[in-house]
Amino acid sequence: MRTWKTWAKQLDLRMGIVLHAARLCVWLTRRILWVLMQLAHAISCFMLRQMEYDADSYETKIAGSEVFAQTSLRLQNLNIASQAAYAEMQEGWNSKRLPDNVPALMVHKSRQIPVETMNKLRATFEERKTGLFDTHPSDRDRVRAAAALNEPGVFRLEEPAAGLLTISRR
Repeated sequence: MRTWKTWAKQLDLRMGIVLHAARLCVWLTRRILWVLMQLAHAISCFMLRQMEYDADSYETKIAGSEVFAQTSLRLQNLNIASQAAYAEMQEGWNSKRLPDNVPALMVHKSRQIPVETMNKLRATFEERKTGLFDTHPSDRDRVRAAAALNEPGVFRLEEPAAGLLTISRR
């Protein structure tokens, strides 16, 4: 099968020049489109990060800047605990034993996370930077933005949030 390249080499010099010029235009057009695609992707990611900052500002206005920082670290802690809980539930599924209360299992697992793992989590929390193509800001940047708002918050609750919900058992 003949390609543009082989045709350009085998044809008359004038036709070869035309084909090489066409190949150059196609190559250049592809590069321009690639640059435009990368630029659009970067702008899209920037806008998504701004939406996250906007959502964080509402959380900060309700709960306060200090609570926002605590919540961000707690969510990372619960993420690790949820992975351990899901692994335990998978084992339980195989032995036909499942937990009655999955959130309680995750909280229980979060209390069992070793201190060195939590120290690594905090270090990662502080070191991670937001990249150009990240759709979400890093936790460090989110906490800094919330701290810059210096919001006291309008909602205070000293009890566990589970107390807000009542589950009726029939």
